[in-house]
Amino acid sequence: MDRLFSFLLIGFLFSCSQVNNIEDIDENNAANVNVASWIAGSWEDRTTFKSFSPSKIMYEKWMEYPDSLVGIGGFIVDLDTNIREKLLLKSVNNRLVYIARPENEAMISFSLKSSSKDSLVFENKAHDFPETITYKKITKDSMLIVLRGVSSEQNRELRLSFSRVEF
Repeated sequence: MDRLFSFLLIGFLFSCSQVNNIEDIDENNAANVNVASWIAGSWEDRTTFKSFSPSKIMYEKWMEYPDSLVGIGGFIVDLDTNIREKLLLKSVNNRLVYIARPENEAMISFSLKSSSKDSLVFENKAHDFPETITYKKITKDSMLIVLRGVSSEQNRELRLSFSRVEF
């Protein structure tokens, strides 16, 4: 899994080269990423998709770097791990940006709308669902991710309860 993650990470970073140019990032901008450092690690939501047949465990795994957080997200079904998206938190043009690259889709960026010690809210009003992504730290080993936006012409909200795990 670590070898696969490393390979995907390198590919993701090269595919996002217009955002990942380290020369464009100064020390003050890199400090913005520190507000999200509590996200680093491996996380699972074992409850939201438990009723699916077969049941699914949603996961996110984040690795911290000096100027960014790089992650993957997906589902675990039985013994199969499916990577559904690649994730990046990085300071770009003096703004913290959350970039998601869903499987077989174009990259989507969300700008930091607000933050506190224990929460980050990212927004992209041009995107349908999610339009906003909120990461809220509950304890050092639990967090809530809330996705909000319009889906099937209705306002939707999906709340995901994650617990820190060791992979």
